[in-house]
Amino acid sequence: MKHLLLTLAALTLVSVCQSKTVNLELNLSKGKTYTQVSQNNFNMQMEIMGKTIDFNMNVVSRLTFHVLDVQDTVYDIEVRYDSLSMNIKLPNTTQTFNSGTNDTANMASSMLRLLKNRTFRMSLSKRGKVVDVHSLDSIFTSLNDSISGYSEEQKSQMLTQVEHNFGKDEFTTNFESAMGFFPYKPVAIGDKWFNKNTIKTNSLPIITETIYELKEITDSGYHITGVSTVSADKTGSFSGLPVGTNVDLNITGNILSDFNVDLATGWINDSKATTEIHATANIKGGENAKEVNFTFNITGESTCNGN
Repeated sequence: MKHLLLTLAALTLVSVCQSKTVNLELNLSKGKTYTQVSQNNFNMQMEIMGKTIDFNMNVVSRLTFHVLDVQDTVYDIEVRYDSLSMNIKLPNTTQTFNSGTNDTANMASSMLRLLKNRTFRMSLSKRGKVVDVHSLDSIFTSLNDSISGYSEEQKSQMLTQVEHNFGKDEFTTNFESAMGFFPYKPVAIGDKWFNKNTIKTNSLPIITETIYELKEITDSGYHITGVSTVSADKTGSFSGLPVGTNVDLNITGNILSDFNVDLATGWINDSKATTEIHATANIKGGENAKEVNFTFNITGESTCNGN
């Protein structure tokens, strides 16, 4: 009987510990600085007009976030790109752009070098949602005026490519992919919650629907997993297409995520996400325009480390 009572007591204690709820949210300190190092590596196979094109893109960035103020549930944060790089492998060439190089002949690297150490502001909720991004657009406008020795068309094309990877929409998407896992209510180990998000991107406009789960609580942090399904955002659009162009886009896919979150601050310690997306599109420019059909197959891995 004694052993039975001890066993029941132990089981009761485990049950109580497992059912304890926690309020998962950001708890950042005014005046403190936090960092994120993100790496996004994607392989894409595109088939268009009977031709297949394979390419790889690897984008790495290091950012610092300095908390200027806290108002109710919103943080006022100064953000700075500390370093930026892109590596694009095409069938017949490889292009490398890096903010750390002094190669003035590489226009994209020059733009990244000018973007490095420039600051902008963001408003961030305690649930990891970007409320607003301030002044980043004006920084990109100034980059165009700071580059010389190239035609306006060349600068415009390269600025578009750089902005697609480091501009306001991509910054918001990357940040919320890394930090947008916070639940809307207190949760216990084993609890699940749902989040729907429209990814603000200038390439494939997509919607993610994610089920998160609190898997474990340790002395140092929280372990959270996410399973996302991906679909087309029918209200979105491709950038750079002529006015009147119609796009019938269909997307299927999934993203599997794993997060380790600091116990005290809610800031990301590390995360990893694997992505698989299949997309088909039919593009027609007008009544007499030829229809263009193409498919995308995208696989990739994203990591984020912070402190």
